[in-house]
Amino acid sequence: MEDAGVFIIQLIVVVAMCVWAQSIMEKKGRKYGWLLGLLGLIGIIIAAVIPANAEVQLAQELGNGVSKRCPDCAEIIKKEAKVCKHCGYQFP
Repeated sequence: MEDAGVFIIQLIVVVAMCVWAQSIMEKKGRKYGWLLGLLGLIGIIIAAVIPANAEVQLAQELGNGVSKRCPDCAEIIKKEAKVCKHCGYQFP
């Protein structure tokens, strides 16, 4: 009977680690973070130090309206910018 209780606790811990690792990786624009959760605390640490996916984060910023693309030079700038810091384009 005690073995079943220990197994359930271990299962809950593993699922929690998978969810935690997945949430870290999603914020960084990466997939399959739950696999790192299977490694336990080491997997959480790996998920924390893996660099973010720049393309996905850029798309999220543009989609959320945090940033915009300059129509003249195509560089990414803040949404509130009135002048492009890269080329000097003045927004209307």
